[in-house]
Amino acid sequence: MSQAGGGACGDAGQEDSAAAGPFSFSPESTLEDIRRLHAEFAAERDWAQFHQPRNLLLALVGEVGELA
Repeated sequence: MSQAGGGACGDAGQEDSAAAGPFSFSPESTLEDIRRLHAEFAAERDWAQFHQPRNLLLALVGEVGELA
């Protein structure tokens, strides 16, 4: 059975790894590199306003409530 778009199974919506950006999973990457990239990504989108401890706690409570 073929898929629309002709892509292989599991690659739907993914970009070329070369076009994805400067980060790649490699032994040279450190946790600090990942944290820095995450902080830059969030800062570019002004997401810090949503990631306050109170907001994260309320989101967690909502998710736990769905499981209960």
